[in-house]
Amino acid sequence: MNPWAEGVHGLSLDFLSKHGLAPEEAMRQFFEFLGSDALLVAHNNKFDMRMLNQECGKFDLCYAPDGIETCDTVALARHLRPGLDSYSLANLIEALNIDAINSHDAIDDTLACAGVFFALLS
Repeated sequence: MNPWAEGVHGLSLDFLSKHGLAPEEAMRQFFEFLGSDALLVAHNNKFDMRMLNQECGKFDLCYAPDGIETCDTVALARHLRPGLDSYSLANLIEALNIDAINSHDAIDDTLACAGVFFALLS
């Protein structure tokens, strides 16, 4: 594991070997969860989609997002809230007065992104 990634996320190889899934199994379950008719909301989804496709390539998996729509909360925020100093997740949480944290933890960041998405829609 990249030491930087372990430092950011706090997940060691030891922890993942005890509690995690093999990457290809995790991605298979994720694709099953999405199904074929979903809205995939992400903060800076260009990065996420690039990483997802890169990981699929490692395991000879195909991600065919037919029927899957995407929404990038960065682009949405730039459109609906022009003029902010920053469109980082942490800044949007503050600017939109959302009770969430941006911690580089998957659950925290998912809840923060959802909060930003729904705040922008309202």
